Amino acid sequence: MGLDEWRFLEGKWKARSVEEDAFGEEGIVEGDHEFKVELGDKFIVQRERSYQGEKTIHTMLGVMFYDEEAKLLRRKSFFSYGFVNNEVEIERGEGFVWFVISMEPVPEFFKGKHWRSYLKKVSEDEVIEALESSKDGVEFILFGETRMVRVK
Repeated sequence: MGLDEWRFLEGKWKARSVEEDAFGEEGIVEGDHEFKVELGDKFIVQRERSYQGEKTIHTMLGVMFYDEEAKLLRRKSFFSYGFVNNEVEIERGEGFVWFVISMEPVPEFFKGKHWRSYLKKVSEDEVIEALESSKDGVEFILFGETRMVRVK
């Protein structure tokens, strides 16, 4: 249990948004991701750079870990935009995990919205990561989905 199911992420990955105009951007967003298991094998550290052509959209430093007391996966993602996503597992199954997200500080654009994300293992060399939002109790809608493929 714990992080074991996600240790396969270690390494370099290429990412690409599944659809155009995702994540509040026009067109396709691409990215370079690197995951490392660190600090006594208790954390998976992620570095990400998202871009369109030569233009960097954002950079991110993330940490995923297993909270032994709560028996839940957690993620903290620090974005170059100037906010942090605090993610707590709300559901897990074989090859997937859902997180509910709280942000700090909450950017003006995101005020009044609720967020959740998920990771889905397609294979040892492919992962889907998605972000969904909801406003005023309305059903969650997809904000963006990324397909990550391992760099060999």
